[in-house]
Amino acid sequence: MSNTVTRDDLLAYIQPFWAEITEACEVLAVDAAELTQADGFLQSVIDNLFVMTADHSLTKWERIFELDVKPEDSLTQRRERISARLRAQGTVTKQSIENVAAAFSGGEVDVIEDFANCSVTVKFVGTFGVPADLESLTAVLRDTLPAHIAFAYAYTYMTWAQLDAKNYVWDAIDGQAVTWDDVDNGALA
Repeated sequence: MSNTVTRDDLLAYIQPFWAEITEACEVLAVDAAELTQADGFLQSVIDNLFVMTADHSLTKWERIFELDVKPEDSLTQRRERISARLRAQGTVTKQSIENVAAAFSGGEVDVIEDFANCSVTVKFVGTFGVPADLESLTAVLRDTLPAHIAFAYAYTYMTWAQLDAKNYVWDAIDGQAVTWDDVDNGALA
């Protein structure tokens, strides 16, 4: 977010008598507008150095990681995919799988290893319901995990005990205009 520089901001840095000269004030007003524009440009450059705040540099990241982009993909989905690829670099470990999955779920993830069956289960424990971009997470895990490792997902939903602990009455739930799927996915959490 860029800062707006005003003529008065610049007047604070020079001798007070300049404020009485119309031409000097006009020059400072133009300078203030240029400084505001330069600050916005600089902020945009800084934002595009980091994946989670980038916008126009995402195309470069996607090219580096050879990611397919669909026209309907949001900036958030594109950022999550790139972030997951960055987290997936190096040796595949339980922690690296958790990091990749957390990039998509926005919450804590637990990976349950089953060595006997050559599989892992990715359990979403920090958020309720199914993550929004599960298709992309699946694609990243297929690219990341060794070919002989199968994977599955386990989701966390709101339980009756958690709902009862909130001491809701039915009228209060109905008043919030939520569906049962919303309740399962933590809308009342």
